Amino acid sequence: MALFIVSIMLINGEVSGKSLPPAAKMKYDAGKELFNLAIQDYNSAIELNPNNFKAYMARSIIYLNIGQNTLALEDANKAVALNPKNPDVYNNLKQYDSALKDYSKALELDPKNFSAYKGRGSVYFSLQQYERAIEELNKAIEIYPELNAVNLRRHCDYLSRQ
Repeated sequence: MALFIVSIMLINGEVSGKSLPPAAKMKYDAGKELFNLAIQDYNSAIELNPNNFKAYMARSIIYLNIGQNTLALEDANKAVALNPKNPDVYNNLKQYDSALKDYSKALELDPKNFSAYKGRGSVYFSLQQYERAIEELNKAIEIYPELNAVNLRRHCDYLSRQ
């Protein structure tokens, strides 16, 4: 449990490993090692299939979590280049302008892209543009009413009360 807590603190950037008590430092180092092992696994996956955009997305998130922002952005760009219909990676990186641009591009390529409307709604929510978020989520519901309609509607109702 303590390793999990230290790993979460590492993810959230709450600790740097410096000035920790020895037992906490040991757990901190173990958490960093788990991230390093995950990076190695994604490196192997990318070696086997250099077009695996999901591996680039996942590795990008890990790099972001360990403070390697430049590497995170490089992998994010590669993931988007490999699969421009899936700009979720920019949303994960909180690069909302890039995410909006790519969700919009995905909608140009496929105007019925449920995930792109849902993604733009999520970005607008993060930007506290609640009316626009509701509009996007409603468009997603129109395209695919049976998929997540209840959750999206609940999300819209929640946003409308903000």
